[in-house]
Amino acid sequence: MAFPCEHSDARSYLPVDTAIPARSSQECGFEDQLEEQLAEQAEELDEPSLPSAEQQGRGRWKLVCAGLIAAAAIFVTVKGVRKASVSLRGAADVALWEVATNHCGGTFEVAGMGTVHLINAEGNTPGDAASNPWIEDSKINLASQARAYWGSACNPQGGYSQEDYLDVPLLNRRLQYTTDLSGAGCGCNTAFYLVSMTRGNTWETNCKDYYCDAMSVCGVRCLELDIQEANTRAFHSTFHDLRSEKDNFIGTGGGGAEWLGPRDWSANQYGVNGTCINTAKKFQVAIEFPVQEGTEQLKSIDVTLMQDGCSLRASKYDQALLQAFSDDLKKGMTPVLSYWNDAKMTWLDGNGMGEEAMSFCSKEDDLRRSCSKTVSFEDFSIAPLTEIVSM
Repeated sequence: MAFPCEHSDARSYLPVDTAIPARSSQECGFEDQLEEQLAEQAEELDEPSLPSAEQQGRGRWKLVCAGLIAAAAIFVTVKGVRKASVSLRGAADVALWEVATNHCGGTFEVAGMGTVHLINAEGNTPGDAASNPWIEDSKINLASQARAYWGSACNPQGGYSQEDYLDVPLLNRRLQYTTDLSGAGCGCNTAFYLVSMTRGNTWETNCKDYYCDAMSVCGVRCLELDIQEANTRAFHSTFHDLRSEKDNFIGTGGGGAEWLGPRDWSANQYGVNGTCINTAKKFQVAIEFPVQEGTEQLKSIDVTLMQDGCSLRASKYDQALLQAFSDDLKKGMTPVLSYWNDAKMTWLDGNGMGEEAMSFCSKEDDLRRSCSKTVSFEDFSIAPLTEIVSM
C-alpha cells in the first residue's frame, strides 16, 4: 500500500490554514522503488520452470530478500510517520487552541466543590488576543498568553456575564492543586490567583469580560490575591491589598541591584533539580486561610509546596493586610489561571543585590525567555480546615 507522502492523515487533524511540511521527493521515490521491488519479487516467486528442489531453495532465498526489503520499507515509512506525527501533533495541539476562538474551555471537577466551567478570556490585554486554554484528561492546559476564569456556566455562543463567574468562599478553608510548569523558565509566569470580579463593577472593562486586578490591566482595579506566580526558578504568593505593595509577598526569587524579593526558600531548595521541590516535575501547592478563634478574621495566610514527601512552607501575618482580605474571602473570590511571558520578569525571578548570577535569572535570561508552549493545572480540591487532620 502506498504511503501518503502528502500527509493526508495528519492534514485531517490540523486546522485548515495550518501549513503541512512537505516530504522530500527522495523519500517518496525511495518508498515507490521499494514497492516496485516487492512486486517483482512476488512475481518471481510464482516462477514454475525450475526443478522442484532448486525452485524451493531459490524461493526461500527470495522470500528472505523480500522480507528484508519489506522490513526496510516499513522502517522508513514508520520513521517518517512517527517524525511527522510527533512534530505535527505538537504543532497542532497549540495551533488548534491558539487559532480557534473557543469561548468555553470545558469542565473539570473540584473535590469538595463540584463541577466547574472554564471560561476563556478573549483578550490578554486590551487589543491583544488571548490564546485559549483547554481541558484534556481532567487537566487544564494553558498556551502562552492565555487567561481563563472559573465559572458556574459558560455560553458556547460567546459573551460574558458576571453571573457566570464563580465566587469561591475560602475563609477558614484550604485550596490545593497540582501544577506542571517544568517548561516555564526565565521570563515566564505560570499564574493562579483570586480576584474580586463580581462586586462593585458593572462595566465590562476594556477586555470586554469584566476582568479586574490590582494592576488595572483591563481598566478596573480590584483586590487580587496571587496564590502562584511562578516558573522553574521562582515562586511568589503576593497579596495586593490596594494600599501598599511593600513586602506583601512570600516565596522565593526576584530582585535587582538595590532590592531583594522574598527568600523564604533558597534557590537550592526550589528550582530545577531542587533539593525539595524539583520544578522539572509536577508538584502540589496548598494555600490555607485560617481564622482567629471565635471570629471571621484571618489569622494568617499559609502557603505550602509539596513533592515526594518534602514540603516548603511560608506564611503572612500582617494584620492590616489580612483584614483587607477577610471580607472578600468570606464572600468569595473568582479563581483565574494564566500563562504569559515578558522580557522584564526580574521582579519575579531575578537575582537580588549581592547574589551570585547563577542563583535565579539575569536580565539577559529574561530577555531570551525560555517558555514552553503550554503549562498545566489539575487535581483541585477545597476543604474546611476543621476536616484536615494533617498536611
